[in-house]
Amino acid sequence: MVLAPLLSRPFVNLCGRLAVRLAGVSGKLARENALRNPRRTAATASALMIGLTLITGLTVAAVSADRGVARMGQQDLTADYKVTSAGLSGLSPEIARTLSGQPGVATAVALRTTGFQSQERPALATAADPRALPSVTDVRAVDGSLTDVRGTTAVAVSDTYAREHGLKVGATLPMAFYDGKQAGPRVVAVYAENDVLSDVLTSTALLDPHLDKVRDEAVLLKAAPGRADSLPEKIKETLGGNPLIKVQSQDDLRRSEAGDIDDVLYLMYGLLGMAVVIAVIGVVNTLAMSVFERTREIGMLRAIGLARREVKRMVRLESVMIAMFGAVLGVGVGVFLAWSGGHLLRSSFPQYTMVVPWARIGLFLLLALAVGVLAAVWPARRAAKLDVLESIGAQ
Repeated sequence: MVLAPLLSRPFVNLCGRLAVRLAGVSGKLARENALRNPRRTAATASALMIGLTLITGLTVAAVSADRGVARMGQQDLTADYKVTSAGLSGLSPEIARTLSGQPGVATAVALRTTGFQSQERPALATAADPRALPSVTDVRAVDGSLTDVRGTTAVAVSDTYAREHGLKVGATLPMAFYDGKQAGPRVVAVYAENDVLSDVLTSTALLDPHLDKVRDEAVLLKAAPGRADSLPEKIKETLGGNPLIKVQSQDDLRRSEAGDIDDVLYLMYGLLGMAVVIAVIGVVNTLAMSVFERTREIGMLRAIGLARREVKRMVRLESVMIAMFGAVLGVGVGVFLAWSGGHLLRSSFPQYTMVVPWARIGLFLLLALAVGVLAAVWPARRAAKLDVLESIGAQ
């Protein structure tokens, strides 16, 4: 905003060249009028600039986060379907056993999760069949073997968790569960960070005694070759058509996880639409003031032959220049803010990669163009209707 008056001159000059080619004398007059008071031009464009800065920054961040979520799901989840409960009670263990025996299901892996503390720091433990996990998630052991995770004395930890707690294969992991009981299993494997699994992978024998009620958080299904498309309906039929049980494909999961981001984005679009309304009022006010200050000048232009439609065109082009100046600055600053903010997210969201949605940004620029045209309607009509003799005699 501080630099806007300085930036307005080169931008208006550049737009003015195009305006002169398209509109001749009207374009040249519009350029000179916009350059006459750079501070007022910049102040008028600032409302639109602020609105488009926020809209552009949020849009770039949201689209980039959507892609990151999609990449995260594609990276680690290889199961064809995920079965979960729409409620908070989880799934009965019988569901996993029932589904594993169904035709068309190659593998069914149940996931159970609970919290614990180690070295007075909270963490999550996931119980699953380590032999079946590679068929539903891209889990990779970097040290030891995941198949050694069995019984109550062996666990595997993620490489991130191992690095933060100084653990390696053979070390003991003290686990204080929230039911007041403790365990000290040995670390038998370290696996690469995986978004499907939590900090620690255990067996159900170790985890179940610490659960208030043994329930599965989810069941991951791998379909038999050529049976994936027909599997969801068969699963629902097998489970009695229970409306609380959700069967989601990878595409469904990506849309579901990205849906919250889109909802927030559309809500912000509605709120920031007020900034656009304020920008329109600001441009109208500036143009009306400009027409009032140039009453005698407009009368002289009319007296020497400038037609009414050319007067309207002059005011309209000036309005468009102001609006586009604010739009270009807003889009540029918004993209910069999204880029700089993205660097702060990468430490906790490594899948985040900045994506610029050019189609939406083009739409924002068209919106700014429409703002310029709309804001000029009343001032342009007022300027064109000025009486020539009265205008020339105005002080």
